[in-house]
Amino acid sequence: DEATAREQASRCIQCPNPSCVTGCALCNPIPQWMLLTAEGRFLEAAAVLGTATNMAEVCARVCPTDRMCEWSCILNGVSEPVPIGALEQFLAEYAFAHGQVDASTAPPNGLRVAVVGSGPGGLAGADELARRGYAVTVFDSALVPGGLLVNGIPAFKVERSIVQRRVEILQKRGVVFRLGVKLGENLSFAELRTGFDAVFLGFDSRKAR
Repeated sequence: DEATAREQASRCIQCPNPSCVTGCALCNPIPQWMLLTAEGRFLEAAAVLGTATNMAEVCARVCPTDRMCEWSCILNGVSEPVPIGALEQFLAEYAFAHGQVDASTAPPNGLRVAVVGSGPGGLAGADELARRGYAVTVFDSALVPGGLLVNGIPAFKVERSIVQRRVEILQKRGVVFRLGVKLGENLSFAELRTGFDAVFLGFDSRKAR
């Protein structure tokens, strides 16, 4: 809740050389939004968090924070580290609850991009492109978008409704999803190259165990 979020965020000592930032794969500006959270300025904190990732609600749930930012927290070992992942999840959901996550886009720029794969990479790429006015079409061989977020990660870590909410935001931004289409079978790479100005390959390379 809000009181706990402020209490935990206030434990951040605002290191001059924050090891949590260098311990993050995205170089998330953690101390900045941590300070805003401690002051109760949750929407401003969520906005700063959004500069590092456009899918904070997913990253907060799947990122191994105990081996990255929280493990790097200077308080780790002395006491419990600041619960960065939990606070990130709080801010992401707070932004959704208070209407800060909208579906606004830039004016259309006349360019079309095909995104192959609707996993986290494909969804994040489609989001960034749509915001900048590109007409985006996402192709996926599965019948449900989300890639490993829905087919590989347990639902207790990422609820399917969380992924569906992100997909619906993309659809409001004009992103078109073509599901059940497999590159190389239903669709050729040549068709993508002739039908789109750019192609982003965002599918994974799973191997059988």
